[in-house]
Amino acid sequence: MSNLTRYEKLSICRTKLQVYTFCLLLSQKKTNSNFIFFIDDNYNEANLQFLKRISDNTNVKYTYYVKKNVISDLIVLLGFVNKYSCCEIYISSVGNGYISLMLGVLKYDSLITFDDGAANLEKSSFVYIQRNSFARKLFFMVFYKSKSLKQIVESSSIHFNIFPDFLYPVKGYFNNEVNINLLFKSSNVGVKLGDFDCVFVAPCYEEYFNDPLEAYRKVILFLNDKIREGFRLLYVSHPRSSFEIPQGLTPDKSLNEYLLEELIPSLYKEEKPLELIGFGNTTQAFFLSDDKVNITILSSVEVKEMYVNHFFSCYSGINRVALD
Repeated sequence: MSNLTRYEKLSICRTKLQVYTFCLLLSQKKTNSNFIFFIDDNYNEANLQFLKRISDNTNVKYTYYVKKNVISDLIVLLGFVNKYSCCEIYISSVGNGYISLMLGVLKYDSLITFDDGAANLEKSSFVYIQRNSFARKLFFMVFYKSKSLKQIVESSSIHFNIFPDFLYPVKGYFNNEVNINLLFKSSNVGVKLGDFDCVFVAPCYEEYFNDPLEAYRKVILFLNDKIREGFRLLYVSHPRSSFEIPQGLTPDKSLNEYLLEELIPSLYKEEKPLELIGFGNTTQAFFLSDDKVNITILSSVEVKEMYVNHFFSCYSGINRVALD
């Protein structure tokens, strides 16, 4: 008889979006024994608080692990998969080495995958192209039980797409694809956010722009124009950015423990669509085909080429504003 602790559904997550997607899927079919193993690159209080809130609301158990070094990580991760088993394993980061190894050791009946985020919308990303760096080749040579990208994709019994269908660059990449974009639009956490006409989703200026300070200045000028025109604006800062929220636009700090995608439906307005402003991010991608939301994509010569999200170019039903 096996001494392994067995869960009905287990998910290995790397981001809040992955946790939220997994829990949305759980909400469609009630089960009593579910678990989240969350792997974080660095300690993040917002991620931990998010996990605690989700756990309290859904009764899903979780472990929050912060990466240290390869040896320590492997001891913890392999120790986990050697103690547990599950009926269904859910993963999103199909190109992650640690998760590939855990899949090779963990005992499970069925593998289920779902979107990682923007990576699923870029044809050149790790979702579609196996990375073959020397370090990765060495990792797979030493840990030969690790599942390759091809093995994961081919063995996925079902894959859940979270964005509108027309955004995906490779149709039918996974064997059995099911779109759950509507789940995100119908979810409402019931948080009172106030009455806003538009939401600005701020980028990480330090990473996104060649000249972060100049880009920040242009953004502030644009937002001030919106305010002068009478728009009530909510500014959502990026968790990795050190740039301050403009004066007069500071939101409730309690929103930090939420994912923006789960808050947008709470801002829907009956009389007119909500305007969602940003430089082309995944939050905007979620609501592209939503008649309750108008999408405004900002552009600037300061944006680094690597951060230009090309998947928006195939859709014409958006507003485009150049800040230069």
